[in-house]
Amino acid sequence: MFENDFIKKLEQKFDATWPNIQNAGLLADEKIHKLELIFEKESLTSLDTSIIVFGSIARKECTSGSDLDWSFIVDGQANSKHKQISKRIGELLEKNKTEFPNPNPTGHFGGMDFSHELIHNIGGDYDTNENMTRRILLLLEPLAIGKNDEAFQRIITGIIGRYLEEETRLAAEKYYKIPRFLLNDIVRFWRTMAVDFARKQREEKSGEKWGIRNIKLRMSRKLLFVSGLLTCFSCSKLEIEDADKEKQKPKLIEHIREYVQMPPLQVVARSFLEDNIGKEIAVSFFESYDKFLEIIHDARKRSVLEALTAETAKQNVVFQEAQGNCHRFQETLDRLFLDTDCYKSLTRKYAIF
Repeated sequence: MFENDFIKKLEQKFDATWPNIQNAGLLADEKIHKLELIFEKESLTSLDTSIIVFGSIARKECTSGSDLDWSFIVDGQANSKHKQISKRIGELLEKNKTEFPNPNPTGHFGGMDFSHELIHNIGGDYDTNENMTRRILLLLEPLAIGKNDEAFQRIITGIIGRYLEEETRLAAEKYYKIPRFLLNDIVRFWRTMAVDFARKQREEKSGEKWGIRNIKLRMSRKLLFVSGLLTCFSCSKLEIEDADKEKQKPKLIEHIREYVQMPPLQVVARSFLEDNIGKEIAVSFFESYDKFLEIIHDARKRSVLEALTAETAKQNVVFQEAQGNCHRFQETLDRLFLDTDCYKSLTRKYAIF
C-alpha cells in the first residue's frame, strides 16, 4: 500500500476498519507490479518519456472490473520513435487484455501526450476539454510505471508552476493563499465530467451503462473533485518561512506536488487527520466509499449496474442500494464542506463564488 498510509492512521484513530478500501489498494499494488514486469522487458521509456496510468489502478482502489487507462507522455525533442513506442505499449497491453482491459475507445487515453500542450495551453481556444482533462488527471490520479519518471515529474512541476504564474500574490500575511487558478480548473474539470456524463448517454444508443456511470460520477469521479479541493485548501495552512517572493514559489510547488502524487483517498485521510475532522463525518465518508467499492467489486452487482438504463434503474434493487450509498456520501460532503469550521468559509469563498 501507500508508503505513508493515512487511511490506516485514520482507522486506528477512530477504531474503524474499511476492508474494501484496503483490499482495493492491495489489488492495485498487484496490478502495478504486473505492469512493471510487462514493461521492464523492453526499453520503452527514457529521461524524456514516462508511462502513466490513470483510473482506479492509479487511485489505489482497483476492483474486479477495473480497466486500464494509460498515456505515453513526452517531455523532450520530437522523435519518430515515440509513435512506435506508444504503439508497442498498446500491443503489450493488448496481449494482456484479460488482466488489463482496454480503456474506453471514446475516452481520453491510450496514446501519446506532449508536455507543451499540457503546460502551456491552459485556458483559451487551444485548451480543449480533452487537453484540460488530461492535464487535471495528471494532477489528481497519476501513477508513473517503471523506473523512469523524470519526464512525469518535470511535467507536473511545470503544470503547477504554470498555474502559480497567474497568481498576483502567493502569500497573505503568515500563510500562503489558495491557488485560485488551479482551483478554478479543478472546478471546471468536475463540471465537465458532469456534462460529459449526459453526452455519453446521448451517444450510447442502447442507453445501457447509465447505472454504473451514474454511480461512478457520484462516487469515484466526485472523489477526484474532493481531493483537488482539499489539495488547494491545504495551501492556506502552509506557513511562510521566507519573505523573499522568489523563494516562496518553489515551496508552494513542492507542497502541491506532494499532495498530487498521493492517491485521492490518501489526500482525504491526510486532510481529515491534519484538520482534526470529527469521527462522525470521517467514518461516514470512508464507510460510504468502502461500500461503493464493495458494490462495484461484486461481479454480479456490477453487471447489473452496467446493464441498467435511466428508465430501468429506478426500480432495480442493486441500483437502489448503490444510490442510497451515494446519498449518504453526498450528505457527508455537505456537512464536511458547508458546516465544518475549517472548510466552510473556504468553500463559500473559493469553490462557490
